[in-house]
Amino acid sequence: MTEMEKGIGASNCLWLSITISLLLSVSDRANASPKLLLYFNDRPPYLEVGSDGAVHGLTATPAAKALEKAGIPFQWKKASAEQQLAAINRNAEPACLVGWFKRPERQLLGKFSVPIYAGSRMVALSLSSNPRLIDRMRVVDLVKSTELTMLAKSGYSYGNILDQHIRNFSPKQEFATGENINMLQMLIHGRADYFLVSEEEAVALIERSGRSKHDFRLTYFVEGIKEDTRHFWCTRQTPDGLILKLNGVLQSTVARQRKQATS
Repeated sequence: MTEMEKGIGASNCLWLSITISLLLSVSDRANASPKLLLYFNDRPPYLEVGSDGAVHGLTATPAAKALEKAGIPFQWKKASAEQQLAAINRNAEPACLVGWFKRPERQLLGKFSVPIYAGSRMVALSLSSNPRLIDRMRVVDLVKSTELTMLAKSGYSYGNILDQHIRNFSPKQEFATGENINMLQMLIHGRADYFLVSEEEAVALIERSGRSKHDFRLTYFVEGIKEDTRHFWCTRQTPDGLILKLNGVLQSTVARQRKQATS
């Protein structure tokens, strides 16, 4: 074999090796599972970006742990609540919102997991200087009052019981477009009398307000209304198999926690 023939042979082997490598690389990318998009907005204590750059919180942490245990790759994507609702309506990709209430009208738009988190009581958050609210009230007395203005977000739910009372009595409302920390500022500036929120979120908002906790009042309901459970709310494009796998992990986690609590 001449030197030229040896060179041609070596060159052909090199090109064949490169071609095979490229084909394998393309195949790997095609077979790799795309990361599930997790939409979130900063909402302490449920979801917030920590100093380490990761997303933490009462719903974020168990959500991430469940996905990791289920072997589901995911990526956090920051978006306002309005943008998250738009993503559900677009249904353009497999994606989930983290920590939303499960509602019949929402189930028409997407898929829900079993609960991620079960919170404590719902309260009405107001300024302590507002004489029209007191420490304990019946829900009906609050929402049917013509003297009080409720601060609300369009498209938000406050749980089955409170949603039903709002529908029944149509309280006077001022609508907000910002996050809950912005709603607190609206409250401080007299735009409304109160807004409905979970006890743990109210405490977190007050801590971040830069004001004394004594400037605010938490009105507890005589009925003792608990916050509804929070879930993954996913687009219709999210595979059923992924939801089933995720549900299995979440249910086993809850079962293990209950066993530990009773042992």
